Amino acid sequence: MKRKMSLLLAFALLMSLIPVGVYAESAASASSSIKKNDNGLFLIDPKITHPKDYKKIVGFELTFKRLEKGSFGGVMPISALMVARGNHGGNEFKFDVSGGFPNYVGSAKELVTFTDTNLGDMFFANASQLTFNGESVTAKFKGTKALFTNNTNVLTAFGVFGSFKVTNVTWILGNPQETYSDKDESYKPVETKRYNDIPTVENGTKYNYVDIEVPTKGEGPFPVIMWIHGGGWTSLNRKSAFISNTMNYLVSKGYAVVYAEYTLSQDMGKGDIQGSFPQDIYDLKAAVRFIRANSKKYNLDPNYIVSMGESAGGHLSTLLGTTNGNPNYEDLNMGNAGYSSDVQAMVSYFGPTNTNGLFAYALLGSKNIGNTELIKSASPYYQITADAPPLFLAHGEDDQTVPAMQSHVMESKARKLIGDENVTSRYFTHGPHASKSVFDAKPVMEAVEAFITKHHNDLKNPSPTDSKSKLASEYSDGIYISGLEGGLFKPEKSITRAEMATILTRVVGSKADNANELRYEDVAKDYWGAKAIAKVSTLGLMNGYPDGTFKPEQPVTRGEMAALLLWLKPTTTTPGAGFADTAFSWYDWAIKSAQGAGYIHGYPDGTFHPRQELTRAEAIVLLNQALNRKPLNGQFQLAWKDVPNSYWAARDIAAASMSLNSAAKNE
Repeated sequence: MKRKMSLLLAFALLMSLIPVGVYAESAASASSSIKKNDNGLFLIDPKITHPKDYKKIVGFELTFKRLEKGSFGGVMPISALMVARGNHGGNEFKFDVSGGFPNYVGSAKELVTFTDTNLGDMFFANASQLTFNGESVTAKFKGTKALFTNNTNVLTAFGVFGSFKVTNVTWILGNPQETYSDKDESYKPVETKRYNDIPTVENGTKYNYVDIEVPTKGEGPFPVIMWIHGGGWTSLNRKSAFISNTMNYLVSKGYAVVYAEYTLSQDMGKGDIQGSFPQDIYDLKAAVRFIRANSKKYNLDPNYIVSMGESAGGHLSTLLGTTNGNPNYEDLNMGNAGYSSDVQAMVSYFGPTNTNGLFAYALLGSKNIGNTELIKSASPYYQITADAPPLFLAHGEDDQTVPAMQSHVMESKARKLIGDENVTSRYFTHGPHASKSVFDAKPVMEAVEAFITKHHNDLKNPSPTDSKSKLASEYSDGIYISGLEGGLFKPEKSITRAEMATILTRVVGSKADNANELRYEDVAKDYWGAKAIAKVSTLGLMNGYPDGTFKPEQPVTRGEMAALLLWLKPTTTTPGAGFADTAFSWYDWAIKSAQGAGYIHGYPDGTFHPRQELTRAEAIVLLNQALNRKPLNGQFQLAWKDVPNSYWAARDIAAASMSLNSAAKNE
């Protein structure tokens, strides 16, 4: 009896080691499940051998032989057999190669792709690397979901690179609780309008172009993602993106995408590389200025631009953000000098942060490998300061091209300088360089979108502690404007009601000393602009809304500014004729009166655009106009790094920045 029990236990143990659920058909039945079409497609039908339980199939082992090697562009050797659920034709397995590498855009949804190169991770979301040696190979795919339903009950295998012959299939059964979706589960695509091949620099180079993609749904203006492609600073172009699904996902969430070009390093032969830095960063900052200068034309929000890139593009994205306001990193002769090149957030996917070693060779050129000063200038790690915008980093620990340590050290420094709340990171234990399956997947899509949206909301609705640093609270007698952090003035930024209140208290000087009544439910006592709002409210310069709010972070409009100018300096001059787009509006009287006094002027087409948000530069020009304020004794001195002498409002900004007493005395 004991011997019999021992044999039973041994048999049970042996059976536990055999993979139960793997059903291997005979050669005849297996081959009958596979049907080859003339165009190289193989249809694999599980019902031939499993008519009753094919809905329990969760995987398969596929035997095939490579008949002909494949390549991309005749240069890059790559062989790949893609398997998709459902019955598909060859025209459903398509690639877009406009970006310089194969980006799969076929309607046949990839289930798995068997390929002979580790580069497959860059091109396919579910790549499985094998060795094709001229003999038949068996590749395995196993999941937890049911592969087949009543409607989707076959597989299609197709050699997307190279040609293959599929000879055998072995099905793997399980107890699946759900099935694969035939639709994209990551996001719901939206219709877009695309503007291609737009020059950003007059008489520029082939690298001074952008493509702009804007959602057709929603009013806009749409916040901007400026995409910066990878390619080791030496190859590819603006139309390339390994994480292409992520870009489409961000558009579906209401963001516009600007695909930017930049100068590439050139191979001069015999190991001589001509570096692209700093021209590449000049190009990108010129592109940002172009976006702001043409934001209305393309329905873009100039107040929120995020730089985002992968690999070399990730490096340039962070260099763009960490050098906000630094004049050494832009060439204003490339155009739109009056607009800021600042970005409000920066995103890097597996990008270098310290450009030493081989990175220096590719970016700075063969003659600058040992140029320590230039390496630091080109490294975001050495350029980041406390004024840098929020940072998102994504990197794989298995990255053999750009070590993950590049992002780890950058993250550590960034958290110390700009705070934990402004840094988000995602690291992946088994993540190689530029892997679609890792970085273009739903969890990372959602993480980067959450980061971008959070900081966009923070910018629109800053907390009292955040707002306090936005506008300096100290000022000298007669100086009624202040710049922002980092020595910037940001002339094209919309001016808020709180900022305007602060400026007005400086203009009226001592008249506001004893005016401290605060009566708005949305203005806390510790809000950075609370005192200024109390002063202007008491003096009657600015009032709240009928619902008891002041809306301190809401931008001032051009129509409101006309009324402010009259309250600040009343006039008895004859009112003007007004403008075509202001008649019968509540502010029409103010606009006509301010026009008659010469405080305001309209546009050449006879309009005034009263509901348009007022910029900081426009506000200063209008105030100076009303107060007859000009640079003292012809002096012309600018205190702000982002306001060149050529800027249209430069003299007015200089006048408002200098220590003048005329405004207070004239009152």
